[in-house]
Amino acid sequence: MEEEEEMGTVLSSGGFGILGLFLNGWRSRVAADPQFAFKVLMEELVGVTACVLGDMASRPNFGLNELDFVFSTLVVGSILNFTLKYLLAPTLSSSSPSLPAIFAS
Repeated sequence: MEEEEEMGTVLSSGGFGILGLFLNGWRSRVAADPQFAFKVLMEELVGVTACVLGDMASRPNFGLNELDFVFSTLVVGSILNFTLKYLLAPTLSSSSPSLPAIFAS
């Protein structure tokens, strides 16, 4: 009986655990900033590409002998860039409809 109530609570909130929380957060960020997905994509493409190219350029033989380190830079950089952009983005609930007078213009 308790399991059914818990399952009903999870389904009524529109989520499937952590994935549901992420999707709700994504929707809230896109509602607050319609260009959020484009900004995340550009951050990933430009930021991670520049980081990986810099990492490869600093290694002998352009990093081809140490591709495991280059790949780990790619993975960790992608995750950190996305997480930073996701956590710092405004959400729909945090955006106020009326700004203080100093910011109104």
